[in-house]
Amino acid sequence: MAKVFGKGSRERVIIFGQTTAIFLRKYLTMRAFLLRHPPLPDEPLFVFRNGFPLDSRYVLRAWHRAQKRAGLSPLPFHGLRHGFARMWLLHGGDAFSLQLLLEHKSADMTRRYVTLWGHDLKSIHERISPVDKLLKGQGILRR
Repeated sequence: MAKVFGKGSRERVIIFGQTTAIFLRKYLTMRAFLLRHPPLPDEPLFVFRNGFPLDSRYVLRAWHRAQKRAGLSPLPFHGLRHGFARMWLLHGGDAFSLQLLLEHKSADMTRRYVTLWGHDLKSIHERISPVDKLLKGQGILRR
């Protein structure tokens, strides 16, 4: 977990997985080597080699270049949020937890934010259907 400042300079706590933790540790090691000191509490975490903070325009340009190199259609940053929300639900996450993670004030916002397509619903249903699980457990249903 990490404490960050988000949109509107609001402080928030973000949760991330092991893969992100590994890359963050590597970055912090490289950053400390380049700047000859670990980040101080009042310093920005992500900086250029000269120590100046990364700005959103630079990050956005790098994001677009990476997409182009990968042969992808341009996807705005906000698309990452939508993609995360969709994958969260498809992999078994619940809408209430998603609402907390995205810091939505109401369930309506989360509902508008995440749209599941028909094949997504079918896939989820096939995976977690209580009736199918019950019948499989009794040897009545085989796949």
